[in-house]
Amino acid sequence: LAEAYQHAFNETLARTETTQVGPQHPSYAFRLAGSGDLVLTDLRDTSALLKLNPELNGRLFIRDDQGRLVVEVYKPAGSSMTLGLEPGTYRVVLETPTTRKQGVLDIQRSAQNHLEPSKLADVELEPTTARGTPSGKQVDYIKTPFSFSVIPGLDTNPQTDRPIQNNISLHLLGGWGYALRGVEVASLFAGRDGPVEGVQLAGLFNTSESLFGAQMSGLFNLSQGDVLGVQATGGLNYTSGEMVGWQYASINYAKTTKGVQSAVINANTEALTGFQMGVVNYSGQTEGIQLGVININKDDLNGSQIGVINRSSKTKGLVLGVVNIADEMGDEGIPIGIINVIGDGLLEATAWTSDTTLVNAGIKMGSQRFYSILGIGAAPVDGDQEEASFIVGLGGHFDLTPSPLWLDIDLLTHHYYEDFSSDEDVLDMLGKLRGTLGWQLADHLSVYAGISVNFLISERRRHAGPAALRLWSKTEGDYHLDLGLGFILGIQI
Repeated sequence: LAEAYQHAFNETLARTETTQVGPQHPSYAFRLAGSGDLVLTDLRDTSALLKLNPELNGRLFIRDDQGRLVVEVYKPAGSSMTLGLEPGTYRVVLETPTTRKQGVLDIQRSAQNHLEPSKLADVELEPTTARGTPSGKQVDYIKTPFSFSVIPGLDTNPQTDRPIQNNISLHLLGGWGYALRGVEVASLFAGRDGPVEGVQLAGLFNTSESLFGAQMSGLFNLSQGDVLGVQATGGLNYTSGEMVGWQYASINYAKTTKGVQSAVINANTEALTGFQMGVVNYSGQTEGIQLGVININKDDLNGSQIGVINRSSKTKGLVLGVVNIADEMGDEGIPIGIINVIGDGLLEATAWTSDTTLVNAGIKMGSQRFYSILGIGAAPVDGDQEEASFIVGLGGHFDLTPSPLWLDIDLLTHHYYEDFSSDEDVLDMLGKLRGTLGWQLADHLSVYAGISVNFLISERRRHAGPAALRLWSKTEGDYHLDLGLGFILGIQI
């Protein structure tokens, strides 16, 4: 049953990604009792099997000798797939974005039945009129191998109402046509109302209805259909549909990207499956990696965000940055940063005392499992002198049984300053690996205690913590190294 729902989910999403309403995500309502998976179909006793070889890639339609559709399935490249069928004769059609192939198979009982690409032949696509296409504007092109133009309208293409498909087009300034299956070069701009299955090169901009090859321009590219190749420009890329290649520009915008976007600014309003690279990234549903100075994801993130500032809705994966903000992470998100603001995560004020610093206060921020901590510490030194420390750290939170108990394991760094003033020329740093056991007294009140392993590296002092807990000490040049044990007592609100 779970497999059936997952299939319905994937197919519904795939078929609605490019609709005007937008992607649709089906839900379910299971009311079951018992244990284990609910099995709807058992294929172990199937009388005949058809193995789809790894080389096959595309959507398969399998019909029996009566013309009835038996199987429709998407077969990704790189992995094999086995279908259970009754013995008999079947007609198979393989659909890809640019081709159709078909063949006839005889499926034998108790035999090794394989479907390989060599058993399928190319099909000449029938001329059709697309829904919404003006009457009389057919897809059967007038094919012109070569064309030349000075400006749009002043070219060598025949004057006709039928769409023209060019193989090679050269433009002195710019040109405009319908379909291209080859190469187009212009000094200023090149535009197409129909599909492009090749390369467009222009000094200013390229535009097409759909792209299956590559566009390169000095300013921007515009493609309102599927992009299965590369767009590269010095200014802007825009694609409204599915992009399966990669875009490279100062600004990228694409809907349903399955590849790479690399730019100063990336924008994707729906599902990104590859990764984005840039100074600012903005995306809808993401399953991959975003790399940038600022990452923004307004939907679910199932991959990773790496940047200075990361912002997402629901996150499942690694989020690495200076500032990480998410509405929801549950126990599957891993925020690593100095400031983590997670809607369903930890946001606790804490105060503690330790063997090295008398008074410490900080804030723990993060998800339900991982957190960062920022704080300050203060302690009296000799005479009237006082010492302050700036505290930063990362840790993990674990709820224990019985439920009021919890365990934190974290790594903190204390940067010490004398008289609360910074001396950039003096290194005085203490690292603490801490393990603390906490007791939840109320909804917003916990007490905790634990031990630590302390490691000091300093130009100012030789030791940190009580001498009785010291394990090792050494001086290397101007630096004093000290290793010892410590304790922590604290309260958390």
